[in-house]
Amino acid sequence: MAINISPLLSIKKIYDDAGFPLRFVGGCVRDTLLGLTPNDIDLASPLPPEQGLALLAAQGYTVIPTGMEHGTFTLVIDKVPYEITTLRRDVATDGRRATIAYTDKWEEDAARRDFTINALYMDFDGTIYDYANGQQDLKKGTVRFIGQAADRIQEDYLRILRFFRFHQRFSKQPVSCELKAIFQKFSPQIKTLSAERITKEFLLLLESSNPLLELSIMDECQILPQFLESYELDNLKLLLDMEMSVSAAPSALRRFHALKCSSHQLRLSNKQSKYLAALNLLEAEMSSHSLFYLAYKYGLPEILDIFLVRQESKRWLEFKSLVIPPFPLNGQDLITIGIKPGARLGKALNDAEYQWAASEYKLTKENLLQYLTATLRDG
Repeated sequence: MAINISPLLSIKKIYDDAGFPLRFVGGCVRDTLLGLTPNDIDLASPLPPEQGLALLAAQGYTVIPTGMEHGTFTLVIDKVPYEITTLRRDVATDGRRATIAYTDKWEEDAARRDFTINALYMDFDGTIYDYANGQQDLKKGTVRFIGQAADRIQEDYLRILRFFRFHQRFSKQPVSCELKAIFQKFSPQIKTLSAERITKEFLLLLESSNPLLELSIMDECQILPQFLESYELDNLKLLLDMEMSVSAAPSALRRFHALKCSSHQLRLSNKQSKYLAALNLLEAEMSSHSLFYLAYKYGLPEILDIFLVRQESKRWLEFKSLVIPPFPLNGQDLITIGIKPGARLGKALNDAEYQWAASEYKLTKENLLQYLTATLRDG
């Protein structure tokens, strides 16, 4: 079983001609062995990054120095990115970042990785190089740290969060009491990590098929309190059950909303924060406004999320296939019936939007203009 990506064959030849092997590495190898389609393609080689970047650039390829300090650059072919990283070994670590040195030994590169199932390499012909018994763990459904768990964790405390994401996805084994004790011991060190790194890992876990067991263990090991000041796992369980009953796709933000985290140390993007704010406002207005108006005002994905959180499966099924057409009026239409630009026009436009949405989007432009004309006359 090989990874067949035609555009990369010419890249391999360039590396071969330069006297350096090039292999697939990590998640793409793991997923291929499981019969899954890899999301990202990463490659590794002993060739130093500056030389690799220059070599490919000289051949006319698009290369971006995305992480040269870590030995990584990105090759882009037909808008698809491929990360190529030089073999590395850790010289020093402090739990957040590592000082590295390049090496030509694949075993040293494998030894610095987190889990055995992520330390797999594959040649272009499908030959597997396994320096940590990752294939055996993959078959057994075991997520195991390379070497001693405590050592790997102290190299980068983010590996605590990564463990739970990979455990949810690949493990068939329970988390041992010994490992739980190690997690609890080092959980306060999570606070030393950047909010961006914590947020990325946590949202990836939330978006997994069923993160409840992992989150429960993280709660038990005092991991969640390191970045969430409050949360309601029981509320999340209700949402997960509802999602399963209607076959709703996972959503990290919907699930985060269900956790009811009143305060946290995550670093959400403006787009994510805006979406969560919309969910909060929408839920507060559900009992006082037309649902069709709220779907128009806040968005269909937002109201569908609230239906799931509120256990309203009938509403979710009713609105799931809803199509919201464009609002048929604009400001100029109102000016033509005598409404002058300004606050009054804005208020009239909002009124028309509400009436139109409350009619389940059935009122026509003519209907709305007649309504506004009558309102002006009566006013």
